Amino acid sequence: MDAKEFIFTSSDSALKHVSISVSTNVIEHESYEAKVYDATDGDTLRVRLLPLGLIERVRLLGIDTPETGTDDHARNQCKELDVDMSTLHSLAKIATIHLQWLCPKGAGIILKTTGRVRDDKNRILAGIVVGDVCVNQIMVEHGYAMEYEGDWESYGDLALHAREGGRGIWGQCDEAYYLASSETYHRPGCSKARYATRRFTAVRDAKAVGLEPCSACIPDFKRP
Repeated sequence: MDAKEFIFTSSDSALKHVSISVSTNVIEHESYEAKVYDATDGDTLRVRLLPLGLIERVRLLGIDTPETGTDDHARNQCKELDVDMSTLHSLAKIATIHLQWLCPKGAGIILKTTGRVRDDKNRILAGIVVGDVCVNQIMVEHGYAMEYEGDWESYGDLALHAREGGRGIWGQCDEAYYLASSETYHRPGCSKARYATRRFTAVRDAKAVGLEPCSACIPDFKRP
């Protein structure tokens, strides 16, 4: 079992010596209900653990997505994906947006822990389930995550099929569809597409009617 403590203090000077401490206990091989707060990268979510709604970071087990830094791990990813660092950072943004599509803000999810509850960054380590779909698996299957071996299901075959099929970050980062507002088109996970009313099956269709690509989600991005 692993506990994380949250301490609440008051801005009222009369209560400056009063604080309330709440601990969240996360247990091995257990399931927890939560609601998505946001995605911080392609393999990490911030969630509100129910019933208290305390925000925790969750690292998705079994997957690894492009980094935004320039450390050794990022350089190794460049070699695996056969891209330069600038392209890796673009792929990191796109993988994050794809996770946002699968896990939109406010969505109800289930966290499933294994034998190790937290990593060295104090993130909960878990599988993420939405309905009857495992998001960890879908990220690999769609080609927006690489396999990461560890205490979770093996996605080696799925990763190989995605790579051979040129899906997601292994290819041209095509989405199943694109959403459009009056002037721009977006990836479906883009926060700016929240009120988009039109849908296109391909980038070329959006371009054909004079729409511009969103600068935030770069739907027209192509790997060099």
